[in-house]
Amino acid sequence: LEDQVDKLNGDLSTFRKEAMDEVRKPKEPIIVQAPAPVQATPTHDIVLGSIERVTIDSIKQTFDARVDTGAATSSLNAVDIEEFERNGKNWVRFHLADNTKSEEEKDIWIEAPIIRYVKIRQATNEELERRAVVELWVHVGKIHEKAQFTLADRSQMNHPVLLGREFIRDIAVVDVSKKYLHTSVSEKE
Repeated sequence: LEDQVDKLNGDLSTFRKEAMDEVRKPKEPIIVQAPAPVQATPTHDIVLGSIERVTIDSIKQTFDARVDTGAATSSLNAVDIEEFERNGKNWVRFHLADNTKSEEEKDIWIEAPIIRYVKIRQATNEELERRAVVELWVHVGKIHEKAQFTLADRSQMNHPVLLGREFIRDIAVVDVSKKYLHTSVSEKE
């Protein structure tokens, strides 16, 4: 009987050890396949063309703007950029250059607080360029939004304003085959 009790105690000890090992062993995770995201076609009511007329509220002037979904941020053709301090904050003053404007319109300055700075690398140049970013209210058709613009010399470009995808995100879609969808005939001339 003692031999049987010793054998049972040994079996019990082995069983307890195996049970404890099983409890301590990490369980295999249950993998559940996530459903594929549904790619819904945007149903925005507003469609922009590749070029639209944009009005800058602070100076009440209208410019041609290139709508570019490849550019993250929007950009202005700023010339004569002067940074200064106002009430302890960094501000900037500049002209918005457009070859079609009269001399009187070219003398209008835009002043705005600097939101931040960005470093831009041009495709044609290896060096980083530091640009100020300002926030301005703009009108494009039915859209009246505050947009962030980098200040850059865009004089070599055809349009003084570039609207990037941060501006149009969740607001509109772009049909690059069209132009001036939100511009009346009189405004185009």
